[in-house]
Order: sequence, then structure tokens, then C-alpha cells
Amino acid sequence: MKKIISFAIIAIMINAIMALPASAVTENAQVEISYVDSAPSLDGVVQPGEYKMVINSSKVDTDEFIFALDEDKSVDSDFYMVWDDESLYMAWVVRADEHFPVATDVDYNNDGVTGDAADLGHMWKYSCVQFMLCTGAPNKDEAKYQTGQWSGDYLEVGLSILANSESYKVAWSKPLSGQNLTTDDWDFVGKRDEEKKTTTYEVRIDWNKSGITQVGNGVQFGLTYAVSDQENYDNEKSMLEWQDAILDGKKMDAGAVITLKGKSDDSKTDISQKTDVLTPGNFEVPDDATEIEIDAIRAAIAPKNDPAILSTIIVETETISSKNVKDTLNILLKPVDGEEDTFEIASSEQASGTIPTFDDFEDGDIIIAFDATSTSLENASKLAVGDKLVFKGFDLAEGEYANSDALVYVLRDLAADVSDTSSEVSNESSNEDSKEDSKDTSSKPEVKEDSSEDVPNGDNKTLWIIIVVVAVLVIGAAVYFLVIKKKKQ
Repeated sequence: MKKIISFAIIAIMINAIMALPASAVTENAQVEISYVDSAPSLDGVVQPGEYKMVINSSKVDTDEFIFALDEDKSVDSDFYMVWDDESLYMAWVVRADEHFPVATDVDYNNDGVTGDAADLGHMWKYSCVQFMLCTGAPNKDEAKYQTGQWSGDYLEVGLSILANSESYKVAWSKPLSGQNLTTDDWDFVGKRDEEKKTTTYEVRIDWNKSGITQVGNGVQFGLTYAVSDQENYDNEKSMLEWQDAILDGKKMDAGAVITLKGKSDDSKTDISQKTDVLTPGNFEVPDDATEIEIDAIRAAIAPKNDPAILSTIIVETETISSKNVKDTLNILLKPVDGEEDTFEIASSEQASGTIPTFDDFEDGDIIIAFDATSTSLENASKLAVGDKLVFKGFDLAEGEYANSDALVYVLRDLAADVSDTSSEVSNESSNEDSKEDSKDTSSKPEVKEDSSEDVPNGDNKTLWIIIVVVAVLVIGAAVYFLVIKKKKQ
């Protein structure tokens, strides 16, 4: 009897250990992808052999996926990825009885506009694919690519097939080596097949538009992705992720390490990223000018304690409610007639808990917003109405960088300015409650506060494993000694 009970205890212990989360495979998985001589056709259909082989499947490689947000355990997807000298190719085939696109007539961010990028960025609530790609090999033990809570040095993308079958893509983040890139610089084709009950997402990213600076056998980069087939995230969650790096807060450093292989020639090619040469023309920087760096265009000011984006250029007021400018120094500038790339300050306002109205904003005007912790704030706070600023390396009409060396020149020496300025700015951090989430329009399938316990991460996983194993051992030992004691009696 004692042997039978002992074997039963051992079986229970083994079963309990086998049922624990497989944390070792959910971060920094090592994957090699093959070189192809014939590029896949970007048509929304994955043909047999087109991508050589499936990289992973959510119904087969279950230990590689995080299922915490797949409440009905329904997400069924295959992932493909290959490369050639020109591009990286990726495809997802999702098997689902229905496809639920993001609506184009809903004002998700309550800014009075529907169907724009800010609204369609809410695709994460419905059927979509999201992926993040960094330009080198990530390491979960190093905070290299995830530089802020919601931002970092990587390409973050959302892919959606709208109700009218249009393939829609959005880029929430760009790598530092590709800040001047736009979604027009890479290709996405999606297709929903109602007869086969499949939704296919195909992507082609040219190397010279990826931020990756070298290509060839052995070159590595990072990748993580999430797949959703849910009708509405707010009602029932049906999404999973490959690598624990995207849904429960962004953790690009925990993404998979992708290695290029399979090309007969082992030489590596340096990649020059797409960029326009900055041509200052007749503009000469005056000796007494002051440079002010701007972190981003059209992006939201980062949340408190997130250093990624602390100053931003806003080129249209329709989206200002999503830019997190309730507590920033907001400077309105108007173009100067006859002076290229030159603007004059019309007003400067330190917001305090409310979004400025900017009643004087007109087409062609711009706003620069500075957070209280921005390194440019000291100079920005010295700017006065009537000051002239020259923008170089920006495409303000498109709201993007034309050159990675973009700068703003103030046509006077602010360091010598000892007079009173038009704005008084406190360097103290503003009230956290007044901060808006910088990912209001992004891939924010954030795990809600009440569900954080369902998705243990990092050290929590290890602690969970230790606790359960110790508990099983203690219980097993107790039962064993009780049996021995009873036997002796």
C-alpha cells in the first residue's frame, strides 16, 4: 500500500510541474528563417511552398504562445516568414468562423472625427494582427529596445481588413534608424475568405525601409506578434501572442530572436535606410541661433516617467485630444510669408489639467508641445511671442521627418536671454491623474488591472513555479510520513 501511495504522490507532483507555465519559451525564442529565390506574391493568399514552411502554429506549438487573453481558446493561426536580398516577407493565416473589422464610422477617441488613423488604430479591439520588429537581437535581461512603457526603438504595426475589404495598416512606433519612414514605405495585403473561413495577412518590408542596417546569413533582428479574432475586446477577449512582449504591456526586449539563413553566398550587405538628403538651400544658421530638438511629429507626449517622447509637433488640431497636452507647454506658430520653413510664435500657453482650445489655429499653423521633463523645455520656456523659428528636416504637411537630423533653429541666442518670458513653466511633474495614455490610439490591448494576475511575467513566473513545486513537495512529504506513521501503529 505504501508503494502505491508513494507512486501516486510522485505522479501528482510530476503532473503539477508539467501543468506550470512554460516561461522558458515565451521570451527570446530562437528562430531561423529561410532565404527564397522566388519572392512570395503579395495577394492575400498563401500558396503551398510559397513561404517554404510554417514558422509556428497556435494550435500546434502551444508552449510558444501566451493564451491569457484567449478566453474561449479559439484563436487558430499559422505564421510564415522568409527573406531575400530585397525584402522581408511575413504572412499570417487565421482560421475563424467570422471576421470582425474595426468600424470606420465610430469616433473611438472622442475627438469629433471618425475614420482617421486615430480611430482605426483601435483595430486591436477587433480582428487584426499586430507585430513589433526591432533592428537587432533582443535580450530579455537588457533594457535596450523597450525604452519607455509604451514606446521604444522598434517598428510597431497594426494590420486590419476593413468591412469594405480594404487592407489597412498603421505604424504606432518606428525604429530610431527609420524615423523618416511612413506606412507607404512597406506593403500589406489582406484577404478574408468566407468560404474557407480564413483571414490572411501578408506583409512585405524592404530592407532599406525597415531600420535594419545589414542583411545576410547570420544577421539577427527581433520580432513578436499578436493575433485577434474577437468581436469586441470589451465584451469577450479572443487574442493571443507569440512571445510575452506585446499584449501585457510592451516588452520588445523579450521578443524572439530571428536569424537569417539559407543564402548560398555568406557575404553581408550594408543597408542604407531610405532618407531624403537635407538641403538647407540658402538658409544659413546665424551665429547666435539656438537649436531645439523635437522628439516626434503627431505622436503623443509620453506618460509620466516614460522618456521616449517628451516634445512633439502637432500639425492639425483634430487629433490634439489624443496627444496628452493637458500639462505641457504648448506653443502655437504661424508661417511667415515669403520665408521658407520659417514660423513665428503667435502664443504660448502652459496647460494645467485641461486641453487648450487654440482658437486662433488655422491651416498651415503648427503647435509644439513640451513636457515638464523635456530636455528642450528650458529653451522653449524662454521663447516669446514674435520669435522666429526655422524648421529643417521636417515635412510638416505630411507630419513626418524628411531627415533624421531634423532640428528647429530659434533665430536668437536664448542663453543670453535674461528678460521675462511669455510663459512660466514649472519643472515639477504634473498630477498623474491628469495624464492621458500616450497609446490612446495604439495597439493598447492592455491587460486590465483586474487581469494582471492572469498573465504572470518575468520574475513572477519563476516565483509561481517555485511556490507550486515547494507546495507539492511539502504536501507529498506530509502524506508520505502520515502513511509511514500509520503503518507503524
